[in-house]
Amino acid sequence: MTPTKRLISKGYGFFSCSIGASRCERLSERLLAIISLEVEIRKLLHEIRRIAEQALTRARAARAEGASAVQAARARLECLEREIQGMQAR
Repeated sequence: MTPTKRLISKGYGFFSCSIGASRCERLSERLLAIISLEVEIRKLLHEIRRIAEQALTRARAARAEGASAVQAARARLECLEREIQGMQAR
């Protein structure tokens, strides 16, 4: 249970007995607004996490592709170097 929900469950009875009905109503509305904000923040954090995970996956793929591209280029250069050395040996 979140701190906000604990506050409501423990304090709601106290608030309704201690203050007038209109104040209790305003307090209830404020507490519900806080809960709504908490829910919205949780949704946004979930979305941020999803986006971050996607970005990390793309970065890892780009890194892997980059590494293989560099290895392929090095292999081509080594092949060319061997060809040049073969021409020089003649």
